[in-house]
Amino acid sequence: MKHYALALFSLTLLSTSAVAVELTSEAQKLSYIYGVQFGQNIKSDNFNLDLEAFNAGFNDVIQDNPPKVSEDTARQVIQSYQQQKQIQIAEMGAKKQREADQFFAKNAKQAGVKTTESGLQYRVIKAGNGETPTISDTVVAHYTGKLLDGTVFDSSHDRGEPATFPLSGVIKGWQEALPMMKVGGQWQIVVPAALAYGDRGIGKLIGPNEALIFDIELISIEK
Repeated sequence: MKHYALALFSLTLLSTSAVAVELTSEAQKLSYIYGVQFGQNIKSDNFNLDLEAFNAGFNDVIQDNPPKVSEDTARQVIQSYQQQKQIQIAEMGAKKQREADQFFAKNAKQAGVKTTESGLQYRVIKAGNGETPTISDTVVAHYTGKLLDGTVFDSSHDRGEPATFPLSGVIKGWQEALPMMKVGGQWQIVVPAALAYGDRGIGKLIGPNEALIFDIELISIEK
């Protein structure tokens, strides 16, 4: 709860103050970085923050005023919020799973699409003629990651340079697909949630049980 309160405070500062701050000292820079990180966490949680109520609570603590809500009430409100959040996540996860099941069933009938035992689907757009990476290799690749509705959530092309990463550090869907590719190859893979970010999702765009589409070009293997 301490981190949660700090996050709300930092978001409040970012939301209510348009005054430019100086970031000259290390303490100022670190404070600003903490504010950004906490603000991002709250924003990704889609929490509907009431700034007036938050400021009142924060000021009561700073001024040593007795809180307007008892500990028991606070505990009940927090538990209720967390329970509602879990229900929302479960409902969203069930919806995303149904959408994924329908997509995989339809996509499996498309020309050139193959499905592995794990449920991963792939289509070879261009067959490479170079080496094949192993799970212990570091690879260089261009990619675009999309949701099933086509929303792009990540793209090395948008950053203007390919990504370099160890295969051991990426999602299981990539760990399965890239060792089947050859350098120079271009594939489209569809990754079930179990091989991606599971029933919790990650960030604001990738929800629970979210299947993901990746267009991948394997450029090289670093030696």
